Amino acid sequence: MGLFRLIVSSLVIKINAKQKEISNGLIQFFKDTKPKMQNTKILNLNEISAGWETELYTFKMQYSENEGIRKKKLVIRMYPGNSAERKLVNEFYIYKNLSKQNYPVPKIHYMSTEKQYVGKPFLIMDWILGGTLDQKLSSQPEEAFRLFCQLFVELHKLDWKPFIMNRNLGENSTSAIDTYLDSLENRVKQSKLTELNPILTWLRGERNRIKNEYLAIGHFDFHTFNILLSEKGEPYVIDWPSARVSDFRFDLGWTLTLYRVYSNRENRNTLFETYQEIAGKQIEHMDFFEVSAILRRLSDILETFKFSGESVGLRDGVVQMIKDSISHVENLNSYLEELTGIRIMEVDELIENIKNSE
Repeated sequence: MGLFRLIVSSLVIKINAKQKEISNGLIQFFKDTKPKMQNTKILNLNEISAGWETELYTFKMQYSENEGIRKKKLVIRMYPGNSAERKLVNEFYIYKNLSKQNYPVPKIHYMSTEKQYVGKPFLIMDWILGGTLDQKLSSQPEEAFRLFCQLFVELHKLDWKPFIMNRNLGENSTSAIDTYLDSLENRVKQSKLTELNPILTWLRGERNRIKNEYLAIGHFDFHTFNILLSEKGEPYVIDWPSARVSDFRFDLGWTLTLYRVYSNRENRNTLFETYQEIAGKQIEHMDFFEVSAILRRLSDILETFKFSGESVGLRDGVVQMIKDSISHVENLNSYLEELTGIRIMEVDELIENIKNSE
């Protein structure tokens, strides 16, 4: 027990040191950028569940201004990796334009592209206190699923033009589909993921049968953990670093694939049917867009093991997260085989190596 206590004690010290570093950095940030805020205190700073790309901490801020004491409940979202600044600026721009179109997102209060304060660029936004939509999914599945799909359809119906920064896209998705495929291919080439070339070949071969639909702003990680509920039950969609304008089916395909490999076929099908019902249309050729999603996810996974997680823009601990949910990687490969007849042997070998190392 002595060694165990020593390890736990060491971890607690590291966590407390990091929290202190972030708290002190935030206080310095407000001193430098908000001089009217006096006697700033950062209270109850705690890390909360986070995804692959960012670190999230909740905290309470107390300060003096105009002879009064003010308090706020906030979240800081920190961005790792070589492209952190670009992701932050893009996400801030997305939040700003979603708010202008009255799409439900938390309010952004502060941002900094500087690393000097907390070690990474960051956004600070409202802390939504009512839990996630995923929690409601377990108690009220039908109502939660419908709300989820309503938010998803509503997103894809927004005017996409304000989300374009210095890019010249046409009024249809013809170029968008090819542009997205090009981006996937460039990623595979740059990271030397030659084992994924059979998927690219399949996608290129299927491209001509895909009818063009329409452009939309896509979230590209839309799931129930990324929808927060206020104490009054109002939804707020978070986590937009991957958002982009493209054919809406790429965004839908990513979400359908997540539910197929993390949940089951029934939930994937229910989600798709509900989306089509609310959108009032039948959507064809989703296999093409789900295979695109599988390629993107397998690229994420293989890059993480090939390079350091932070260098490719993923937060600390992602390798362990993948190992802990290795069944979803197996499901990805099996779903790929189901849709295309292709199975990536190198992925099976990675899975086997991870299992044998445990």
